[in-house]
Amino acid sequence: MNINPDPEGPARLESLAQQAKRYALHMIQTTGSVPPTVIADTADGFIFCMPSGMPDEAAKDRFADVARCQRSGRSQSRTPETRDVRGEPGT
Repeated sequence: MNINPDPEGPARLESLAQQAKRYALHMIQTTGSVPPTVIADTADGFIFCMPSGMPDEAAKDRFADVARCQRSGRSQSRTPETRDVRGEPGT
């Protein structure tokens, strides 16, 4: 589902901020909390990356590393690899 019709400039950032707000409100209403989440804005729309759990410091560090990798991959490539919400490579 492409929920980002590829706006330009500030409209693109506003679109991302609106999606983040909708996601946070949905999570608060359905689960009572907002888990750590990376929302990537790609040519195919937004991609959400959420850990299934973070039981210890090592898991938290891995999630931070994934977020950093997504950021650096995005800045170095115009066509980043699409990943689904679990962080698995997309088809």
